[in-house]
Amino acid sequence: MVKISSDPALSDHFTILAFPCNQFGNQEPKTNDLIEKFAKDNYAVNFPMFSKIDIVGDSAHPLFKYLSGVSKKEPTWNFWKFLVDHKGHVINSYGPWISVDSIYPEIIAAVRKARGISHGNEL
Repeated sequence: MVKISSDPALSDHFTILAFPCNQFGNQEPKTNDLIEKFAKDNYAVNFPMFSKIDIVGDSAHPLFKYLSGVSKKEPTWNFWKFLVDHKGHVINSYGPWISVDSIYPEIIAAVRKARGISHGNEL
């Protein structure tokens, strides 16, 4: 994620947003500040990290109720990814077993669309 969030080709039309969650295996029991410090110290995270929230069930944050409802896929573990276009439409959703590298072409396509580029090699 850090590699993609630092890609200069994506910088003006792509942002990663992280939402820690403790609903899966009690993997995020720490405070928001400690979670952010761990991510920055160990993974050089350089994208926005929000407060810890619930992402599934009745207590899920409204954003995740929307994302899951539109994509028809509810997260089953941490590091779930949603690709959302520049107009707020969900393009796709990916489980943690799907690598960021494998969805890079979809990210590029979404950025190209946001920039109004329909053909050619420019990004």
